[in-house]
Amino acid sequence: MWGLFRKVKKAFPTFITALVLSITVWIIAVTANDPAENRPYPRTVPVEIVGQDPNLVLTSDLPGNVSVILNTPQSVWESIVSAPTPIRAVADLSGLEAGNHMVDLQIQVNVRPVKVVSYSPRAVSIKLENLSSKSIPLDLIVIGDPAVGYQAEEPVLSVEQITVTGPISQVERVNKVQATLEINQGYEDISRVLEIVALDQNDNVVENVTLTPDRVEVFQEISQRYGYRNVIVSVNIEGQVADGYRLTNISVVPLAITVYSTNPQIVNDLPGYVQ
Repeated sequence: MWGLFRKVKKAFPTFITALVLSITVWIIAVTANDPAENRPYPRTVPVEIVGQDPNLVLTSDLPGNVSVILNTPQSVWESIVSAPTPIRAVADLSGLEAGNHMVDLQIQVNVRPVKVVSYSPRAVSIKLENLSSKSIPLDLIVIGDPAVGYQAEEPVLSVEQITVTGPISQVERVNKVQATLEINQGYEDISRVLEIVALDQNDNVVENVTLTPDRVEVFQEISQRYGYRNVIVSVNIEGQVADGYRLTNISVVPLAITVYSTNPQIVNDLPGYVQ
């Protein structure tokens, strides 16, 4: 028994040497047939944000993309290029409070074997602000006047209060929220959905805030004034056209007019047309 053990012990170094040589030869053979090389990843790698506190808002601009150089065998490189999203550039904001921060990027590759040789940028500047919210009455601006003889009643809005949410610095800039309705020469009721914008004290649009809701339904009643009435223009034809001609059509412009009297009864007694 001890003799067998001594023989095994004596041959063990030789066995290990042979094993290492075999693995080395195999690696050399594989590398020769499928050599590894450095290549830049050809597609855009956007920066992903994880771990952000929901009560904070990211207000700084992130880089458009991260440039990555990888070292991998040619066969694996083909798999990387064909995969939809093989590489991620992650910025972990876990534990960060409001303020300015420099955050290291983490490059994650879901294809193996791959070595990340380099990437740029290696870190991003992050600005976090506290999330703020406030409610502001909606201001409706009416532009223009109804047609002659008509009047616009008080408009009816589907909502009267708008919630403004966003970074505290931007929310504090908002002085009013506004929608604009145009009623130029209107002579019938108007029903529209209008976009709402947030404005500062100089009437400049405030960006990077969320309005809830961001649209409003407006009903504007337009009614005819007392003593006014719309009537059709009727044309009387006198005489005859010249020999060899015939009358084919008559165009009236305007087709209808508005009449007015200080005595509304006179207007009401009209037959609906004037000649």
